[in-house]
Amino acid sequence: MSAAIGGFIGIVGGSLKNAMCELGHSILKGLTVGLIGGAMMAAAEQDAVYLWEGVLIGVALTMGMAGLRIVVLGATFIPDTKYGALEGFAQVYRRGSVFMRNGSGITLGRHVAVKRTGNLHYDRYLLQHETGHLAQISDVGVVEFYGRIVKEYVIKPGFRASYHTPGTLEYGANYYAFQRLGYYYSGMGIRNAFP
Repeated sequence: MSAAIGGFIGIVGGSLKNAMCELGHSILKGLTVGLIGGAMMAAAEQDAVYLWEGVLIGVALTMGMAGLRIVVLGATFIPDTKYGALEGFAQVYRRGSVFMRNGSGITLGRHVAVKRTGNLHYDRYLLQHETGHLAQISDVGVVEFYGRIVKEYVIKPGFRASYHTPGTLEYGANYYAFQRLGYYYSGMGIRNAFP
């Protein structure tokens, strides 16, 4: 039932507006799912208290998860067209949190958190690079993707080296961005040719 309601993908507006709307959406989703689950338990046990317990548990869990996503990944946003066309993978773009440095990004499941810099060229690259990771997840699957990322970051070739080592996921995401923009960023700045 929870999947039928859908997830919050963001609205046009600032961080506070998106955070409040996401929390509100989660409360309604938890209320609905908790009410249904609580009603089933109340009917089975012949005790109406289960109805209200279901509602409270549903709201607490969905609101808690939404709050955690907002704190860790930032509020949602809808990318402006100035960032270019972004391939659709049912992703949710997030603004990044206080735990992320400017210019960094992370893709966790369908959530793409990017801490934009205000430099339009770099921010376009960052969004395309992280969307490239969604394409990789679509190709190889979630488990293989995250297994390879951990291996590439920790074992070989290492975090920084993975961005310019052919065959790594970071290298592939840079190539994905390059194909769409005609440039990418490396530790040496903007690059207009891909090795």
